[in-house]
Amino acid sequence: MPAGIQLWDASGNLIIDVSTRTGFILGQVNITSGNQTSSVTNSLLSEGSPFYFIAASTNESNRYPFVSFSGTTMSWTKSTATDFAGAIFYGVY
Repeated sequence: MPAGIQLWDASGNLIIDVSTRTGFILGQVNITSGNQTSSVTNSLLSEGSPFYFIAASTNESNRYPFVSFSGTTMSWTKSTATDFAGAIFYGVY
């Protein structure tokens, strides 16, 4: 008998099985006027492929920071002359 996990939706469609990659959020960085360009190190970033998403406090679509990963460090850089307000959530999948 095979081992593992499989999940189906209400229509009977397979949505998750052992080959599905799911994400795990490791942390959140709140961006304020004091940390427009900075970085955070988390050893768990080495446990998978890093990802991030940004949650803006207001309509900030033209001011999102540039985000990059190198090893166990996530860095962000201010993208415009105007400060960004919001948060960066990061993790691995």
